[in-house]
Amino acid sequence: MKKVEFLLEKVIFASRWILAPFYLGLSLSLLVLLYEFGREIIHFFTIIHETDIAGVLLFILSLVDISLAANLLIIVIFSGYENFVSKIHVENHEDKPEWMGHVDFTDLKIKLISSIVAISGIHLLKIFMNLDKYSKDTIILYVVVHLTFVLSGVLLAMMDYIMNRSISKHSKIKNKKFDLAIRDDVKQGFHPLTLAKPRKPVLRKIKQNLFGKKLSPLEQHQQKQNKELMENYKKEMMIYRKRQKKGI
Repeated sequence: MKKVEFLLEKVIFASRWILAPFYLGLSLSLLVLLYEFGREIIHFFTIIHETDIAGVLLFILSLVDISLAANLLIIVIFSGYENFVSKIHVENHEDKPEWMGHVDFTDLKIKLISSIVAISGIHLLKIFMNLDKYSKDTIILYVVVHLTFVLSGVLLAMMDYIMNRSISKHSKIKNKKFDLAIRDDVKQGFHPLTLAKPRKPVLRKIKQNLFGKKLSPLEQHQQKQNKELMENYKKEMMIYRKRQKKGI
């Protein structure tokens, strides 16, 4: 039965590769956007002598619109593939984007809605520059759609903020309990990393110091060593937690 379960889990885990052709198809769609980008440029240069400043601005907005769509595709391809299929092993590549490998599903949703809002805003701006070509109802419809995208982005950002705040609060409580436990171990004379017993416990020495009894030079030296040990351990834990957050 265990063998069947192991085989089933292996097949289910391998099923993520079914998504790989989807991202390959999205990569090929970049060529379609490149074709549209080139076609817009060629078309503009054929009518450039008849175009006023409004037409030039519309042309630039069209190019920006296509570029944003391409950027959106890149984010979806890279982040989606790394989150749901497999890691892209380009750690030592000099051209690796800084955000690559650090965008989880929540960040991907925020980036997606931000790009959609930007694209929608450009479309709305293009409409405002040609108001005479659109009816009042059409303009109102475009404004409502754009505001819907903006509201969706705000709600997603708020949900992300609430979730992060809740996780951060839970993490702080957990870390505080962990630090108190480590501090108790150090007070009792245990090394925080190896839990090896050092020469003498320091709890008695701390109590003596609190009640005004002077510590001997050896006890002061041991107390100083334990303080340094605690500080070094905290630094190591901070580096470890940062690496965990970054997924290193």
